[in-house]
Amino acid sequence: MKKAFLLTCLLVLLPVFAFATTTITYIEGTYTLTISAIDTTDWLWTDTFPNKVNGIKLISIRFNPGAASDRCVINAGTTSGGDLFDSSVSADSGDGKIEYYDPSIRLKPVLDTSDGIYNASAKITIIFAE
Repeated sequence: MKKAFLLTCLLVLLPVFAFATTTITYIEGTYTLTISAIDTTDWLWTDTFPNKVNGIKLISIRFNPGAASDRCVINAGTTSGGDLFDSSVSADSGDGKIEYYDPSIRLKPVLDTSDGIYNASAKITIIFAE
């Protein structure tokens, strides 16, 4: 009985870790990358496509906040690079913020999670060409 009680207490007290979820779909020359359950893990374009060291043909970045205070910042090239995308939108603004880019120019998007504020239901969608 004591062992069962101790095991139950330990399971209740153990921390629960959440990790960012990255999904990617490909349809007719276009990739859609979705980052959800955003945690403290940074994301670089080469994390998903290590062979695209010269950048990707970015079409758009969309941020859907999960709460009014959510903010998404995506830098160019490195975590200390200039802002490629900056969104300070509230959940009340509808679908969030979307920016479009010239896909003939290769860009190097980097998500530095320390630059933003993310609620558990926030989501980033990046669309780029092959």
